[in-house]
Amino acid sequence: PDHLIRIFDTIPRPNVAAMIDAARHLADAKQYDYAAQLYHYLRKNWPQYRVTYLEEGMVWRALNEFERASECFLAAVTAYPLFSAEAVWRLSECYENMLEPRERVAKWMEIVNEKLKSEYTYAHLSQALIDDGQPDAAIEVYRKALRRFPHSEHLNVKLGMLLMLKNRYREAIPRLREVILVNPERADVYIALVEAYIQVGDMKTACERIADARAKASRFPRSCQIRQVYFESSGVQALACSCRRVF
Repeated sequence: PDHLIRIFDTIPRPNVAAMIDAARHLADAKQYDYAAQLYHYLRKNWPQYRVTYLEEGMVWRALNEFERASECFLAAVTAYPLFSAEAVWRLSECYENMLEPRERVAKWMEIVNEKLKSEYTYAHLSQALIDDGQPDAAIEVYRKALRRFPHSEHLNVKLGMLLMLKNRYREAIPRLREVILVNPERADVYIALVEAYIQVGDMKTACERIADARAKASRFPRSCQIRQVYFESSGVQALACSCRRVF
């Protein structure tokens, strides 16, 4: 790559698309050191080719260079909205390898406040708070995010399940019901609702949600965990145990 870069430097109008292809071929061949150098050269000289930010980050990640990878993913988060969800996820992966929970909280707080307010950046901030032992603060972040993204399946599931873990079942029910409105195929959420309704003493609705879960189970990835016995249980304790076993 050093030799190639010297050649490219001498060309008045180099073929940038060909250089990107070359970097991709190097990455596919697991020549990550070479690919990283070429991607870095591209990003430095042609920053308008924003698709390379995420690709460069992936190469640095393969080299376990988490700090350099995180720089690329952070650039991708704001520069290329089409890939922002994946960039945020990859950035989170780097932070988990680099930073303690308190440091991750500070990083995600900065991103949410200064760079990108998305359902995924809010979710990662909340998870960092949970990892730092601040679940109540995480709940407030989820609530704030849902004021901006009220129909987000991702945020509603996260908040609903966190409230369930905190035994705040009445608060969890509206969040989980919102998920069902957005995605009626979520058999796991019907099962969570069963447990929530049992805990608040609404057995009639709990049984209705069991029937809903049974109807959706065959089309949900966790269907292997949802057995006929769950839906034929006759006692409150049996139903509650069935719900917990799914998770």
